[in-house]
Amino acid sequence: MSVYTLKAESFEMRYLRFGKSGGQPIAVIPGASIKSVMGAEEAIKAQYAGFAESYEVFVFDRISDMPAGFTTYDMAADTEKAFDILDIKNADVFGVSQGGMIAQLIAAERNDLVRRLVVCSSSAYIPDNAAKIMAQWKAFSAAKDITALMQSFAGSVYSTGYYNRYREAFDAYAASVNDDDLAAFEITAGSFEGFDIRGRLSTVTAPALVLCGDEDKIFSPECSKEIAALTNGELYIYSGEAHAVYDENADVLSRIKEYLDRK
Repeated sequence: MSVYTLKAESFEMRYLRFGKSGGQPIAVIPGASIKSVMGAEEAIKAQYAGFAESYEVFVFDRISDMPAGFTTYDMAADTEKAFDILDIKNADVFGVSQGGMIAQLIAAERNDLVRRLVVCSSSAYIPDNAAKIMAQWKAFSAAKDITALMQSFAGSVYSTGYYNRYREAFDAYAASVNDDDLAAFEITAGSFEGFDIRGRLSTVTAPALVLCGDEDKIFSPECSKEIAALTNGELYIYSGEAHAVYDENADVLSRIKEYLDRK
């Protein structure tokens, strides 16, 4: 069992921890999800098996029982607290989508926590098209319309080919979603509102790698280009890939590992 519960004064947060004990820490911050990723422990461990040989891998969930009005800024603050409680310093921090926003903010606020920053399919602010998608997700969650929510979520995040190939798995996932999941995701979908840290990225001192797909329907490649420019980071754009390039293309993790392994 690699899932643990971190208890702080003001919150509880689940996280995965596996790999080489005492190795270089890599903190993975997932994107927004309808259900907690902690239920996919074995799949995550298999996905990051190449890191586990030399890195100690931490995968952080959002806090349990998020209050109404919770924001991406709050998520970053709680994740910083989790780093401090677990005594994680000088970590390689990898964030995807909203997790990339959280990772950017941590790197901007706490240089001591981040050795290298990796951001995939993310943005430093919420563009109008993304705001419309999040508003849809919030409304469908509030209405408990899991069918419409899954169609909007999967259609925005994954490529058409990937969605069709794994349609049965997506249907099974949707069937497992309960009212508590929808209530939490309604808060998550609303947590993007007002996020904009473009003016703060000049304080990031960690070397950065920024990745994206050129067919991302949520955050266009322009968003990633902007992050790379503001952090003076490296940029790689995958041709023909959607928002979830981090799940669909195994080269993403291979490229990240090669970047982090550099001396």
